[in-house]
Amino acid sequence: MLKEWFNAKEIAGLPGVPSTRQNVKIKAKRENWQTRSRSKLGGGLEYHINCLPPKTQVELTKAALDASQLDQDVLSDIYNKEALRIIKKIFLIGLHSQAPQLETKRKLERIKKEINTYIAAIDDIAIQRG
Repeated sequence: MLKEWFNAKEIAGLPGVPSTRQNVKIKAKRENWQTRSRSKLGGGLEYHINCLPPKTQVELTKAALDASQLDQDVLSDIYNKEALRIIKKIFLIGLHSQAPQLETKRKLERIKKEINTYIAAIDDIAIQRG
């Protein structure tokens, strides 16, 4: 079964989140991530995987794959959510861009890079699964 809750130490430095525990906590509070109290010694908070940035979810998913803990449906769900986020971003740029055309092209290039990153991640996972 895929682990669903992670503390700041476990996710600090992963793609999409700050590199320090303190800054992870600040980002989590600012973005209102779903939390629960940690039951282990030392207390603190844990954050649900669905609240984490998509890039972080992908990295945690890849780690779970390596440990053979991931169900294929969970993987599909994560990538579907990320694809929808990217499509929404493209749509909003097209509808609401007040920036000059050059700035829009730059934004689209950044989005294109993001898409290629996720395609590469999917390819890596497919290769690992054989």
